[in-house]
This record gives sequence, C-alpha cells and structure tokens, in this order.
Amino acid sequence: MNNIKQTNATRWYARLGLIVFLFFAAFTAQSAQKKIVTKPKSYPTLADAYKALAKEQANQAAGIVADVPGKKTAPAAKPQQVAKYTQTEALMSLPFIQDLIKKNYPNYLKYSNIIDACKAREKQFKDGYYVFYHAYDNQWRVPQDLYKQLYVYYHPTADIPDTFTFLRFIEQSTPKAQAFLIEEIKKYGLINDNDPHRMLLLSTNLALFGNVGYANECTWTYFIESTSHADVNREIYERILDTYSLTYQYISEFTKLEKLLEKASKEQTLLQVFIPINRVDEVAYLSWVRGIPAHEKTIDLVLKGIPTKQEELFRKVAPALDKLGQIYQAQQEKHPIFKDLMESIKKGAFSVNAFLKIYRNTPEKLEEINDFSARLLLSKDYLLSPLADVKMYRYVTTPSPTLKEYYATLNDLVNKIVKEKEERPVTVEPLEVKPLNKAELEKKFGEVAAVYGEVSKDRQELQTLRDTYIKEYSQKGMQGNCMQITGKITQATMTYINKRIAETVKKVGPAPTKFSVFTMGSMARDESGFYTDLEIGILVAKKDPAILTYFRKFSQELADRFFKLGEHPDVGGKGLRVDEEDNAPDHLRWYARYASPEEIALLSKTFGPDTSKSPQEGSRIFVATPQEFARYLEPNAVKNLVGATGREQDIVSGISALVRNMRHLYGDKALFDQYMKEREVYLKGPSQTKSSHYTNRREEIAYQSLEGDVRKHDKADSPITLGKLGDTIDPKRKLYRFPEQVLTNLGFWYNVGVQNTVQIADKLVATKHMSPEWGNALKDLMNFTMCLRLRKQMTLGKQGFAIPVTQKGYNDLKREFTNDLDMATRNLASAKNKKDQKAITQAEDDVLHAQVSIKDLDNMIPGKADSIISPEIIKLLNTKYLPLEKKLLGTVQKFLAGDKNAFLGTDIGIPAR
Repeated sequence: MNNIKQTNATRWYARLGLIVFLFFAAFTAQSAQKKIVTKPKSYPTLADAYKALAKEQANQAAGIVADVPGKKTAPAAKPQQVAKYTQTEALMSLPFIQDLIKKNYPNYLKYSNIIDACKAREKQFKDGYYVFYHAYDNQWRVPQDLYKQLYVYYHPTADIPDTFTFLRFIEQSTPKAQAFLIEEIKKYGLINDNDPHRMLLLSTNLALFGNVGYANECTWTYFIESTSHADVNREIYERILDTYSLTYQYISEFTKLEKLLEKASKEQTLLQVFIPINRVDEVAYLSWVRGIPAHEKTIDLVLKGIPTKQEELFRKVAPALDKLGQIYQAQQEKHPIFKDLMESIKKGAFSVNAFLKIYRNTPEKLEEINDFSARLLLSKDYLLSPLADVKMYRYVTTPSPTLKEYYATLNDLVNKIVKEKEERPVTVEPLEVKPLNKAELEKKFGEVAAVYGEVSKDRQELQTLRDTYIKEYSQKGMQGNCMQITGKITQATMTYINKRIAETVKKVGPAPTKFSVFTMGSMARDESGFYTDLEIGILVAKKDPAILTYFRKFSQELADRFFKLGEHPDVGGKGLRVDEEDNAPDHLRWYARYASPEEIALLSKTFGPDTSKSPQEGSRIFVATPQEFARYLEPNAVKNLVGATGREQDIVSGISALVRNMRHLYGDKALFDQYMKEREVYLKGPSQTKSSHYTNRREEIAYQSLEGDVRKHDKADSPITLGKLGDTIDPKRKLYRFPEQVLTNLGFWYNVGVQNTVQIADKLVATKHMSPEWGNALKDLMNFTMCLRLRKQMTLGKQGFAIPVTQKGYNDLKREFTNDLDMATRNLASAKNKKDQKAITQAEDDVLHAQVSIKDLDNMIPGKADSIISPEIIKLLNTKYLPLEKKLLGTVQKFLAGDKNAFLGTDIGIPAR
C-alpha cells in the first residue's frame, strides 16, 4: 500500500539511500477472548483431517485465538541489537500518527481486541521477525480454505502450520528480490503489480496503520470495508480442483459460501505476515506506487506536472508510470535515470531490513515514515510454501454462528468432491510405443554398440565396488564402525571417478590450461555412502572463451558418461551422477545434449524456473580461477558480479556454505592449494554484517549456517525438538544431517584443519573447545546415523528420503504416492488429448517418479526385525539418540546466544549404547 504524497515525499527518497548506506557502513482473532489452541497433529484420513480441523474451527467460532504450538521456538535470527519498538508501536508512538488515526478512523477502538492481538504477536516475534500487513475481501477466504484443506488431505505427511494461508493457488517461482527487480525491470521497464506482476507480488504496509490518511493505501481501510480490486471467479476454483483432478460439480456451492461471509460482516480479512529478519531482503523490497522500487529520481519523473490533490494524483499517476515504463524499456542503460535505478538496486538501496532497523528504534527521525510500503514476492520456495519459516495470522469479525455454518458446509463439500474422485472409475489408455523399422534399428544398434562396452564396464566396476563394502557393512550392521567403512567407500569412489575423469580428458583432448577438479559435500568429508552424487567444480589457471568452451565440452562428456549408469533422477534413480542441480560446471541434461543454442533458449523459456525440467544443469560459477572462486566469499560478492543471472547470483549467495567441505579430486593440486590460500584473505577479513557474535567472515559463515540449522529443526513436530520419532523419518536429512552440520560448522569456525566429522570432534576436544563427553557422544551419534544411512541405501539400492516408522506412516505415504500416480496418469491422458508437449513431458516424468516411489515403499514395510527402522532401532532412537540430538539443539542455541563454552559441559545425560 503506497501513498503518493508529493510534498516532502521526494525528500525522503534522497535520505533513504543515505540511511541504507549508513546502516551498512557503521485471531485468527474472532473476539476479545484469547485462549490458546495448540496445533492439531497429522491427518491420516479425510475423516481424521476434519475431526482435527473441527476442533480448531469450533474454537474459532467461539472466539478463541488460534496460535502456533505451545512450545516457544527460538527466533529465526538473533538481532544485532534489541529494537526499541515493534513496528506498530514505532508508528503509533508518533503524535501526528495518533491524530491521523483518530481523524480517519474515529471508531477504531471498537476493534481493540484485534489491534491488541496484532500488537501482542508483534511483540512475541519482535527479536527474530519483521511484520507486514495486508487486507482483502472475505470472499477470498473460501478458495484459500478450500485449497488448504485439499493440500492437507493430499499431503498427509507434510508439516503444515494451522495458521498458514495460501495466498496464490498455483506453483510459481521467483528469484530473490534484488535479482527479481533487475530481471523484471530490464524486461518491462518498471514493475507493475497490476499487470504483469499481479500474481507475483503482495502489497503490504509496514505497520497496522501504515499509510494512515491515504485511504487507497492503508491496510486498515481495506479491513474495515470492502474495496477489492478483484473478485473470486469460477476459473480460480477450476484451477484449484484441477490440481487434484477433482469435479467441478460443487463450484456454485463455494460461491454461496462467499456470499455467506460477505453478508456476515462489513469488515473484511486482515492478514499479518511475519518474515525472519535474516530472510526479509530475499523476499521483500521497499516500494512505491504499483510496486516500483522507492527510487527518488524515478518518482520525481512520474510526479512532474501532476497535481498535488490526492484524487487527481491517483488518477494521473498510472498513465505516467505506463509511459515512463515504455521509455525505460526502450532505452535501458542509455537513460541516465534508468541506469541510476539499476545501480541503486545492485547497491541494496531498497533494503527493507536496513529501513526497519531505523524505523523500530528512532521512528521520530523519519519525517516521511508514513509514506512507505513493501512488496513481498510470492514464490513456492517461500511465501507460498507451508513448510517455510514464515508465520501468518488472519483476523476477522465474522459472527460465531456464521463461522460454524461456514466451516461445516465447507467440510461437507470437500468430503463430497474427494469421495467423488475416490469412487470414480479409472480408465487410462496405454502409452503408445512405436516400433523402429529395420534401418532405424541397425542405426540405433550401431550407436549403442559404440558405447555398450564402456557402459557395461562402468556399471560392473561400480557394482563390484559397492558389493565389497556392502559385504563389509553386513558383517556387523548397525554395530559396526560405519564411519570407517564410509571412509573406505569414499576413497574407492574417488579412485573410480578419477579414472573416468582421466578417460574423459583423453577423449576430449588435452586441456588448454592447468586445472583442478575439486569435490564438495560428503566426499570431501570422507563420508560418502554406497550411493552418492558428484558435486564438483573446476579451478583453472586462466579463463578465456576457448578455455570455457573446452570445459563445457569436458563437463558434458563427463555428465553423459555418468548418466549412462542409469542412476540419474530423470530415469527414476538416485545414485552416482554429476549433480543435477547447481553444484557442478554447467552442462546440458541428457535429453537436450544435442540441442542448438536457439533450442536451448526455447526449452528454457518453455519450462521456466522448473529446474527439474530445465535443459541446463550445473552453473558457470563452478568454472573459475582460484582468485575468482575465492572472491565469491567476500562480503557482498553478489553485488560485484558482472553479467550474472538471478540464479547465478543465488548460487554465489549460498556458496559460502558449500565451500566448508572441499577437497582436490583430480588434476593440478597446486591450483587447489592456491585457492585455499587465496580464500583465507576473505575468511579472515570483515564479516558481511556487524554482530557481537562473530569477528570475521569465517565465523559469520559458520554462525549463519548454524542459525539456519536451528530454524530447520526447531519446530514443534520435529523429531529433534520432540526427542522422539514420529510416523516417518528421513535418516539422512533429519538424523545424520543435523549433527554433521554442527560439527562441520564448529570445525570451520575454529579452523581445525580437518573435514571428517569424527576427526573434527577429536580436534575440538584436543583444542579444548569441546569436552571429551560431548566429543565421544557426537562421534557415537555420527556413527549410528551413518550406519542407519548405509542400512537404508543397502535396502533400497539408492539414496532416498522419508521412510515410514509406523503403519500409519506407511499408509500415509502409500496414499500420497498413489494419489500422485493417479493425478499424473490423468494429467498425462489430458495432455496427450490436447497435444501439449510441455504438459506431456511433465506428466510422463511425474508418472515415473510416482511409480518409483510406490515400488520403493514396498521395501519399507515397518515393524519387522529386517525393516530399515526395526523395533530395536526405534528403541535406540527414542531412548538415546534423539534425546541426544534434542540436547545438541539446545546447546547450539546457547552457542549462538554467545556462550562459546556451551560444548564444554560434561553432563550430557545420555545413556551409553
């Protein structure tokens, strides 16, 4: 919500750049009652889902404020200093704001229960989160609630907060805020949150009464009366129902529910969104009208010659923005103000974090504090994900009887549409397979024969390697020294890979410069399992177009060779392959390896941000000189990139976490050693942000990574927080990863000189940063979780994810995968009928993955002695290892709070194995 106050407004934009520079340099509320409702647990069946939701809905109807689970979680980010005010307190502390509120909303105190609830939540989350306010018409609650209930039913194992609200009903991705602004402004000239950016942006105020006095821009106005810019239409319901292949039969009933809510109260729906302080600049930016960045010179151009009267101002500013956007789009950097805008974005001039640091401490110094808003990016990777570390609360005044009727009717309708699907007969035409004629067969045979010997040899040698260590593991199983075994697996796998790299160099030809292939992740730690991916990068002595062309060809050949092993996710595998995401030199996916540049561009446009379908894998970032790759660690490295895409900027932003685990794999080791020396300049240098918790860049990287681990696991339903198992568990991501990351980060913080987690524990004990008790406990934990990882891989023949612990967990996964297969099969039939090649490709991939998931599940039946998680292992996890991880979580939180002696404790309180 923005206002366009011309007098004084432009003076603020000049100050904004200075403020940012100085900063970086130096209940759902239904009534007055406030009882707390704890979060319902998982929903195994539709009946159970509604039984759990019914309690929440009944409480809402009775005027009870729905809240997050009873346990208080740690802040997402420790504040660099404790803010004096919450955002709403800051704004309302100013006398002129108080006067404006009384003048424009004389009856505002009649909503004191809602105002007080909003303030209380701001205070509760003040130290770790920023808050944003948005309001919308009540009719939109119907598709929101419908989509959420369907999501809960079809994703029974997902941990969905009760208060989460879906703000869009499609999956869409966006880059981070800075990259988004750069890319979209280059493309369109300016941002326009009406079109084309309506679906991507949410307009918000920075406080409950932000922009008070400007009716079109203040959230409170949109709350107390209907001022919707868009109505719910049939297409929205169809889109939601199509997501799960459900009938349209009851759409008219949903529109009746809209009318029910509309008539029940003249007040609309108020939304309160909390975003972690250390994530806010990834998903938000300071904005002006229609979502353009709050750029002084651009705003001056728009306002030039426009009357100061508000009603004329709003009417005339839109065409002025349209015209200026066309000029910017055509002239780009040739236009001096466009160039200044782009430079301002790259410098972080529209940082919400920087602005709110001032806002929450000295609001009286901001003369135009009432003139600003923020836009939030709506992406499936964050604000559209119920699994993200964001908190949302809706506030309404709908009477209790209406709420009871609304929820009862909605539940009944959802029951009907789900039941209709489950009773619907499934008839799917078999996939058409066209046989090859003789000439084609002979040609294909010749092509296959040329590589068959190589592929067969590669597969046999890899299987022999695995069989050797599977046999060694099987001798003692969960009682063995699995960290020692995985060290042997790693060395043998590196030898296997080095041989293929050498043969690839021979095939491609001598490299035009010296180079070092390095590896990251588990291989760098000597902790690879039987099945692992290959995260690699290449350091080169120098870079020029010819060198880059050579290594693109080299990377392609290497990726193709490993793809032929048949363990890539594209063919249903999860084994040895060059990393299919970002952590490898850039190369093309198997299906696109012969595509022309024009075809690659077309495919990239067709599949958009969906990296699982994109023709490209890896990134240009991972071919660099030692000096260049070291510079990625300097503070604000992203701002110094030239010609980087938004995706590449994201990779560089996260590269500091990757390079905690690195080792030379093949080639000129001197280059790798040079990189390790070069990077120390940045790691010993100043941190990116000032904090009393760390003194240099190395410590900052470790600290922020530990913070992220705490956010990830400190959740009410997390087995680490609970200290016991739930219905499903991912041995790698939930059990092994947390202690591994803690040891990796502590080893990196103290620069102990080793990367294997067991060796790190020994070094920390030797240097008196950790007590022997903690060291031994963590070594035992790492060995146990590694044994469990190997047991899982041995059983499934691949890497994997969550596995069932209980029969309920098995049933939930079976239902989820069966629904996925049903939906994918229907989508495939529909796509073939429409002859939509993009949709066919997507559906074929979805069918394959659902089939593989169901097949894998057959090997995960719980409750037996030979189950991956056997009854004996369950007992050990619940009585020893998960209580230890819970203790570890608390100790990490103490460390982050400033207690550097947190790991010197001797009373671990965990029984011996």
